[in-house]
This record gives sequence, structure tokens and C-alpha cells, in this order.
Amino acid sequence: RRSAESAVFLVMFRFLFFRFRPDRWYWGSVLLVRNGIISFVPVMSPDDAQAQIVVFSTVLLMALVAQVGLWPWKNVQLNVVDSGLVSLVMTIVSCAAGNAPASPNRDTFTGVMVALFVVALVLAIAPTLHGLFLVITKADSKPVQIPDYLIHELRGSCRVLRNLDVVEFEQFMIQIGPFGRKAMGEFNGVVTHEFGVGKCRSLSASRLTFEATRKLRTRSASVVGDEFLVEVPTSVSL
Repeated sequence: RRSAESAVFLVMFRFLFFRFRPDRWYWGSVLLVRNGIISFVPVMSPDDAQAQIVVFSTVLLMALVAQVGLWPWKNVQLNVVDSGLVSLVMTIVSCAAGNAPASPNRDTFTGVMVALFVVALVLAIAPTLHGLFLVITKADSKPVQIPDYLIHELRGSCRVLRNLDVVEFEQFMIQIGPFGRKAMGEFNGVVTHEFGVGKCRSLSASRLTFEATRKLRTRSASVVGDEFLVEVPTSVSL
């Protein structure tokens, strides 16, 4: 929001977010925090190489999980290279751990390993039990609540895209980048499947498709020369 109001703000803090996707603008701060923690690893326990390796590997592992989950860089190549470099550094550190001297805090490390194993076991069992609970209680059958602001924003975005000509829309698709184009393609596939083809998976969705198709036909009959309207097939599957 601040960047949309002040060009000076963009120039001053460009180094923090110009390399990342617009919805991942904060990733520069994450990298600064990650690098700062890594630089302090030798200071935390200077006489315990095993502890340094554990802390270093943990920080890199957390960064790698976040990197793969968020995919923050602007293009796919940078994301792949960053993930590969972090994985390579983790492999090198793991191989070097065999040549490190034994830790004087072996009992502490054993307790930490047991605690991490218990946490991993709980994280593996909890989703299974939660899924069984949902199946037994049929909690998924509750109606989904869609926020009103999301509905209004989507309708407004569709109106804006409708007013663009072919050249403007092509420039827009170029500017949003590969991840934006992928999201637009997925959104277009959902809309086409539900409202164009009409092959819905549920009866309520089929009724919604039927009503939307009927309104679209009525509008196309009353509006002549509207190039934005999509040709809808005559048969609607219920």
C-alpha cells in the first residue's frame, strides 16, 4: 500500500523486494534473518562442532522448506537454483559431520533427538486422526463461508479485465509474470469447467451453472456486439 502512494519508498527499499514476486515481497527480509542467524552459528558454541552443524543444518532446512513452499523468486529458474544450492550446502555439511570431533554434550543431543522424533510422530499421526474424525462426524458437509470482500474484489477484477482490449490484456498477462499467468490459467479453467462446459460434480453446483448460463444467454440476446461474451453450449448437464 505504501509503495503505491510513494515512488520514493520504492526507490529506497527496492533492494528488499524487486527480485521477488509481488505477493512474496517480504522474502528479502527473510533472507536477511536467515543469513544473520547463520553468521552467528560459530559464535553460539565455538568449541562444539557437532552443535554448530546441527544448528546450521536446522536453519538451512527451515529455509529450504519455506523456499519450496512459497516459491518467492520472480521466475522458476531462480527458485530452482536457490533450492538446489541450499540442498547442496546441506549435503556438504552432512558429509562433513562424520569428520567432526565428538560433542561434549552427547546426552543433550540424545534428548533433543528423542524429542524431535516424538514431535515428528505426533505430526504424522495427528492429520490421520483428524481426517478420520471428519469422516465419522461428516464435518466437511457444512456449508463453506466465502468472505464478502473476496466476492466483491473478484467481481471488480472481472469488470476491470472486461474493459481491456486485446493489446492491453496481452500486456497485462506479460507483466504479471509466469506465476500470475499460471494462476489466471487455473482460474479460467475452473470458470470454463463450471459455467462453460456445465459438467459439475454436485447438484447445487449444477443448478448454479444452469442459472448462470441462463442469465448469460439472456444478456447476450439483449446486448449486441459485445465481444467479451463467451459462447455457451446449448446443453447444460444437470
